Amino acid sequence: QDYVCSKTQSSWSDIREKLMDINVGLNDEFRQDTNERLSSALEKALQQVEEVGDIISEDVDCDEIFVEDDDANESLHAFHTDQWLSFQVTSHVVKFLQQGDKKYRSFFVRRMQQLARGERSRILQKALKGSKTLVYETYLEQKSGHRILWTEEGNNIVVWYIAKHKQVSRLMQLIDNSKSRSARQHVPDSLVSELQNEGLLPKNEPKEVLLDIFGNVPLKVYDVNFNTINEIKNDSWTPQLHLTEEERDIVEAEGTVLVLGRSGTG
Repeated sequence: QDYVCSKTQSSWSDIREKLMDINVGLNDEFRQDTNERLSSALEKALQQVEEVGDIISEDVDCDEIFVEDDDANESLHAFHTDQWLSFQVTSHVVKFLQQGDKKYRSFFVRRMQQLARGERSRILQKALKGSKTLVYETYLEQKSGHRILWTEEGNNIVVWYIAKHKQVSRLMQLIDNSKSRSARQHVPDSLVSELQNEGLLPKNEPKEVLLDIFGNVPLKVYDVNFNTINEIKNDSWTPQLHLTEEERDIVEAEGTVLVLGRSGTG
């Protein structure tokens, strides 16, 4: 019995030492696995911070931090980048670029060039929620929090406004209201046909007249060509006012021209 007891005690001691060795090994493996998981999680978190955090400075190239989403890009690339070869900006955007900080001109040019090249990311093209009209926002640059608000108008791109992030929601609603007011001003089809038959209206498809977001007047827009977009950086930059075919015929007509229009048309 003494031998058995001694042998048992010796065995439990050996077992305990073995268990300690095993436990140490398990702890080492657990720590290594935990470190790998933490490192992976930290890497993903840093990647997300780089995408949406306010970490861009003037000396940092924004291209380095864009994170592309394959699923999002597949749908976004259906957007025709040829539209950006010639787009329109409102008088509000022109005023911001001419009177604001000069560095914003360079930021604006860079963003427009990226969109024209077909680059897409959450920072470059984000569809805003909460409006009937599909309004997109593009980060002008993240340090100041400015956003570029734009819409697709048929085959044209219209850049409506450049504003700080806290103003985006209000401006989105104003753009939505502007589009709704434009739709309400359409003449009924029956009346259009009657006027066309009487020769009082040209038999052309009616064109939507965009209205200013701050008033019930036509939206003043300017044409910007991608080939001359770098001129925006210059203090002498003066964009060309966009004219419809009818307006251009009047402007370019020789001699005295009398134009009959309703009050408020300017």
